[in-house]
Amino acid sequence: MAIAKTSIGDVNEQVHGAADKSGFRRPQKVPAYDRFIPLKTIKLGGGDPPKGIKDAMSFPLLSWFFAVAITIHNLEEALWLPGWSQSAGRWHHPVGAREFRLGVGVLTALAYIAVCLSVVGGKESVGAYLIAGYALAMLLNVFFPHLLATLIMRQYAPGTATALLLNLPITVLLLYQGFQQSYIRLSTFVWAGPLVVAAILGSIPLLFAIGRRTWSVRES
Repeated sequence: MAIAKTSIGDVNEQVHGAADKSGFRRPQKVPAYDRFIPLKTIKLGGGDPPKGIKDAMSFPLLSWFFAVAITIHNLEEALWLPGWSQSAGRWHHPVGAREFRLGVGVLTALAYIAVCLSVVGGKESVGAYLIAGYALAMLLNVFFPHLLATLIMRQYAPGTATALLLNLPITVLLLYQGFQQSYIRLSTFVWAGPLVVAAILGSIPLLFAIGRRTWSVRES
């Protein structure tokens, strides 16, 4: 078997570049990305991300982040949406502060319950589809009514900032990781997700009605 001989000069040419006619070596062109990220730090051929990043992107942990994001979002709405709703027209029925805060309080609590069910139940559990469906509802809620109302009315709709900054990225990432990590299946989610969205939408006027009745009884 023939063995290729490599001289020190050949190695220098590979590392430092070949010499031109003047005897000076032409430096090799180094890609811009390699100036900042040494190639030896890059794991070629794919592979799993570092454990810390992988754990931070897990579906259960993202579910908790989602619940926290909903809490912050609903807090913003609880403070300013009732007043805004009085002049929102078709974008939101007028709603009192007390009944609205009761409604979003119950919905926020349900989000934490769904997270607990998901964590305990694991992959393809009822809890996993509940939290995924809830995430779908909040993803749609980013655009309607918040973003559309803000753009069309040319007036800030309470909840738009937290919807864009928190709900949008977290819900997209949560759903993506749910499919990637096999916590939810597309064949089931196509009907379970919309079903959860419909249940949430249907519960809102009911919660508001309960809130109005509760406060009217207390005041009478």
